[in-house]
Amino acid sequence: MTVQHESTDVIEVRHMLSDWDPIGYFAANGIYPDEYEALIQPLLTRLSHTARRDDIVAYLDHELHHHFGAFPDEARVVEFAERLLRWYAARG
Repeated sequence: MTVQHESTDVIEVRHMLSDWDPIGYFAANGIYPDEYEALIQPLLTRLSHTARRDDIVAYLDHELHHHFGAFPDEARVVEFAERLLRWYAARG
């Protein structure tokens, strides 16, 4: 069995997505989903290539609408994108 080590960045973004819970999975089921796993690497890639909030918001909007069929409040998406950008800028 191979043990795979995840980077601190992956773990942090996973926690932030789970806390944000844009599709309400935790609220409905009481467990943190792995539903958001597919968002982690693309978000980290975007964060490493751009510091533009609008790019992050556009990606999240697209994924939430087309992949999850969810339509969260736009203000919440913007707030989360800003949180990601602050975290990424402040990380060691």
